[in-house]
Amino acid sequence: MGKVQRIIQILAAAALVASCGKSPPTAPIAAPLPPPGAPPAPIAVDASALAPVEPPGPPTPTQAEVDALVAEWLATQNEGRFADYQVLYAGRMTGVRRTGAVVKRLDRAHWMADRKVMFAKTMQVSIGPVQARLNAQLTQLDFVQKFATGTFADEGPKRLLLVREGGKLRIAREEMLASTLQAGTDVGTPPKTTELALAYTTEHGAWLVIGPPEPATPTAPPQLLSREAITAAWRALPLPRGSEWIQRDVVLYGEQGELCRGQVDDGGLLVRMVPHFGQREQWQGGESGKPMRDRAIATEIWDQAAPAAQR
Repeated sequence: MGKVQRIIQILAAAALVASCGKSPPTAPIAAPLPPPGAPPAPIAVDASALAPVEPPGPPTPTQAEVDALVAEWLATQNEGRFADYQVLYAGRMTGVRRTGAVVKRLDRAHWMADRKVMFAKTMQVSIGPVQARLNAQLTQLDFVQKFATGTFADEGPKRLLLVREGGKLRIAREEMLASTLQAGTDVGTPPKTTELALAYTTEHGAWLVIGPPEPATPTAPPQLLSREAITAAWRALPLPRGSEWIQRDVVLYGEQGELCRGQVDDGGLLVRMVPHFGQREQWQGGESGKPMRDRAIATEIWDQAAPAAQR
């Protein structure tokens, strides 16, 4: 028994010595508490980590991309591939067409409708050297174009503005800066105004533009004819006595041929304009939320466009 006790004492002493041979663990030191009522200490945050990450802008077009677009643009016209031609234009585009001194400004829908008629005939389109100003947002191309179809031919400087849409270059604006008709070009003989007149139609009826107004001042207030893309106002002004347009039978034609027949029963002055989008918002109520009356809109259109009034 004494021997057993001795062994136990030795083991106990050994265990004690082994524990004493190591440094005791250091107790964690608590951070001092702020005094009662004191605001919490600020937390440091890396502001750069919270900054919004802007998506990368469109890449600048390469010369190869521009050359490929121009080549396809020429080929679709010379080969009569209208469906492929349309694809080369942006969803929102504008076009300016010049034929001699005549200028037409068209949106995408009207540009394509105008070009579709041209594609029905064989065209020869060629261009000179292309000057390109490459830019990620808007690339500008300038060159001289020669165009011929049937008995018509003209030549002049043209400008294309390109944007990137869906990752591909597309034409956002096309403008013939000047048009010089070539010798032998047949542009036709304009008919007399008593035989043909431009028709302007709205939900209120049809108006024939028969010429510039005579020197007379209308007394009737302006009436609103249209709020569409091209707005219009009208002021009654009786036709002069003896006018060949009084009670005249007329036929109205459209793209599909004859639309209707009627008789001239009134005269007046017509003005048209394309209002700024901010002006449209004001007509619709703008910040006040109260839409303007038709009479007020008609007066505003008249005041801005009266110098261009047409009989």
